[in-house]
Amino acid sequence: MTAGGFILATIATRLASSGRYADFETGIFVVDVLLFLALVGLALRSDRFWPLWAAAFQMVAVFVHIASIVETDDYAWAYAIAVNFWSYPVMLALMAGIALESRKRRMAETAI
Repeated sequence: MTAGGFILATIATRLASSGRYADFETGIFVVDVLLFLALVGLALRSDRFWPLWAAAFQMVAVFVHIASIVETDDYAWAYAIAVNFWSYPVMLALMAGIALESRKRRMAETAI
C-alpha cells in the first residue's frame, strides 16, 4: 500500500512540477505534505519502525519547501537538489521495511 502511495506521489509530482525550481513549487509542496501525512498515519498505526523513519525523511522534504519560502536569494539549484534528494531516504526506508518483513516471514515459516 505504501509503495503504491509512493508511485502515486511520483506521478503527481511529475504532473505538478514546473521543472524550474526558480520559485516555490506549490504543486510539489502539496504532494509532499499529503505523502507526509499518509506516512505519519501509517507510522501511528504500524507496529513497525520503518514508517517512522520514512515519515521523518518526508518531513525534512516538507521543511525544504518551507525553507525555500523563507530564503529569498537565488538558490534554485539548492532547492531542486534538496527536494529531490530527500525522496531517496524515504524509499530506502520502504526498502528496509520490505526486507525486514520478508526476513521476519521467512523466520516464522522455518520455526513452524
